[in-house]
Amino acid sequence: MKCSGCGLEEDRGAIAVKNLLRRYQMDAGASVHPEGPPMKGGGKG
Repeated sequence: MKCSGCGLEEDRGAIAVKNLLRRYQMDAGASVHPEGPPMKGGGKG
């Protein structure tokens, strides 16, 4: 997707996740950082 206002171009799934995180932060007052570093360990193992 591409923003006609600012020209930002990004995958629609990534945009959706960022929007959901912002909404969660506003509704719950949580401190979720979408730009944080990836988790170490690679998941369950």
